[in-house]
Amino acid sequence: MTLLGVASALLITACSSGEPSTADANASSPAAETNGSFVVTYETAGNAENAAEETFLRDHRVLDDFADTMNSYVHIPRDVKVIAKDCGE
Repeated sequence: MTLLGVASALLITACSSGEPSTADANASSPAAETNGSFVVTYETAGNAENAAEETFLRDHRVLDDFADTMNSYVHIPRDVKVIAKDCGE
């Protein structure tokens, strides 16, 4: 399985919780602006073919390694969800 194949079968969605954070209330405080992190979630695949890709992604910690790397370099105000999910293709 190539990385391109994995990437094409993967939909990564980044979004905030939609709830106000302390960073919103106190934007002038640098400490309040760096409390977030990239959080990985794997949703259950809808078919056997995609289940194999889900297993590959989980077993090889593809998204977990991505999130760990990003968390070490980027400081963000709130959590960003990184979601592996079946996109129906």
